[in-house]
Amino acid sequence: MTFAWYVNAQRMTAADAPVCLVCMPYVSVAHPSIALGILHAALKNEGIGCRTLYANLWFAEQIGISDYSFFQLEDNLLLRGEWTFSRAAFPNSNLDSSKYLARVVAESSHLSISANEMPAFLARIRDEAENFVSVVAAKVLAQKPRIVGCTTTFQQNCASLALLRRVKELDPSVICILGGANCEVSMGEALLTSCSFLDLVVSGEADTLFAPLCHQLLTTDEALYSQSFPLGVLSRTSRKNLMGSGKVPRAVVERMDDAPIPDYYDYFSALESSSLKSKIHAGMTMESSRGCWWGQKHHCTFCGLNGGSMKFRSKSPARVLDECRELARRHGNHRIHMADNILDMSYFESVLPELAKLDPPLSVFYETKANLSRNQVNSLAQAGVRFIQPGIESLDDNVLKLMDKGATGFINIQLLKWAKEEGIFVVWYFLTHFPGEKDSWYQEMSEWLPLIHHLQPPMDVFPVQVHRFSQYHSRPEQYGLGHLRPHEVYRLLYPLPEDTLERLAYYFEFYSPKGEPESGRSALKSSVRLWWMLWHMAKAKVAALEWRTDNNGQPIIYDSRPCALEREVRLEPSALSVLEACVRAIGTSELERRFADSMSDVTKVLDDLCRRRLLLRQGNRYLSLVNRQPVRSYLPMDECPSGSILNQ
Repeated sequence: MTFAWYVNAQRMTAADAPVCLVCMPYVSVAHPSIALGILHAALKNEGIGCRTLYANLWFAEQIGISDYSFFQLEDNLLLRGEWTFSRAAFPNSNLDSSKYLARVVAESSHLSISANEMPAFLARIRDEAENFVSVVAAKVLAQKPRIVGCTTTFQQNCASLALLRRVKELDPSVICILGGANCEVSMGEALLTSCSFLDLVVSGEADTLFAPLCHQLLTTDEALYSQSFPLGVLSRTSRKNLMGSGKVPRAVVERMDDAPIPDYYDYFSALESSSLKSKIHAGMTMESSRGCWWGQKHHCTFCGLNGGSMKFRSKSPARVLDECRELARRHGNHRIHMADNILDMSYFESVLPELAKLDPPLSVFYETKANLSRNQVNSLAQAGVRFIQPGIESLDDNVLKLMDKGATGFINIQLLKWAKEEGIFVVWYFLTHFPGEKDSWYQEMSEWLPLIHHLQPPMDVFPVQVHRFSQYHSRPEQYGLGHLRPHEVYRLLYPLPEDTLERLAYYFEFYSPKGEPESGRSALKSSVRLWWMLWHMAKAKVAALEWRTDNNGQPIIYDSRPCALEREVRLEPSALSVLEACVRAIGTSELERRFADSMSDVTKVLDDLCRRRLLLRQGNRYLSLVNRQPVRSYLPMDECPSGSILNQ
């Protein structure tokens, strides 16, 4: 079969590129792979020819961008994308497809594809995937590479395995290497053990080891049988040395400035010739740090990011700024998604002020902590950081304590307030079903959520999952989880023994008693759904609760929330003073001390402000819900730093 993308790909010349890197589905087509971009740059810096093929872009062309986006955006725990490539990855397996599809149908009510349509849809994509793998393998081998490498993160595993299997079948002399987040420590060892077509698996960070490794493989006879591969490179010989030790090595880049600037030329070249060019508003991915400085002190209970290394390392301010400028210059693109797990707080004094001076400005995404000051939020906006993910997963103090987040509900609401004032889009979610929680906490939250309908709602509500490398995974007994086992879906995707799945799986499940009350969680979901609908249906006319001035220059509060008791609120000077004092969360005792000389009964004023739905009370603390008038509007979503799909 001939595909448009294949015809375009055929026009590429093999040149002198002994290494071919391939980005398989299902990762975003709206930005290049930072992993492959870094490896490509490292090879180029050492004079080793490399071609990076964006097969994920080709598959999106083949099945349509809408269908591709379903797997990339809507799916998660059931790994529907993995299933579509599992038969190509394991062609001789006898896995029961009907059992998997029955599970999928039972859990498809919230998706854009209906439960009735889902089995036929997945079967069609799986048929497309099998032929696609063969065509891509032929294209890869047309480059005449000696080494083929794939990256695998989340739902990229089966597609990458399928391609490397087919490449090895067609040309056994080609060295096949797999790396990425799905290859971290035991996961990588399990893949190497189970997949005979894999020659090497890289566990950890390959930035500085990959080019020397390729040089070794390209210049040394019998290199695959070497006993001296870099730390983190798993081979058949190295695996023998690991047997019984229980320890799988992981490569770590200690000095982040040593990592090369990613090379994204092949991505933008592929996009330029793609039939999807007009539908993709591309962004770029960059890193300024790895690890998590908060996690080094307090590992959030559910977080499985960072793999085997939580150690926080960041690039020098000069390097971060040089890299931002260089990527923007190379590709004429000002959208940069920082892949960091957390922002280095020292950048508020070094990097952000310099980013604010750039002309044209950048549009940047960062993950941050939620406990930012008002001035820090302003600094983010000034620097072009208009999209953030601050780790908000609840607004209830009790739930947040179970997460060990180091934040409170008021800290999170405070950030949502200030982000709206600065036009910063906040990516956040509600997580539920934490071990030890009470359903009543969610009922209580659902009752006061309408008070903050003028702030940005969460993207969705999800039950917490148990991920490898999380505290729940490493210490399940401490949280009352009992025996963990790989999520059932792995048994329906991989024809592997249970002990191998234990090492391979990223998602785990545990025994959960039936019959626990769910009314509170259901109430929260309903409240969030209404909040989300009001926000997105209103578009430019979202609800407001903000300070304004009347025709006489007097302060008033404009309130257009659905729960508002009055559209314009005028307060006595004493009430105004108390409300302004609550711009940050503050306790009753401090308020009483502050107004001891000017007010006889602060509690009465506080009660009245709560009655008028201008203040929120949690315990003995208060927070004003009133915004200052926004300094700037939200950017359109096609300015999203990670890229966006247009006309969806």
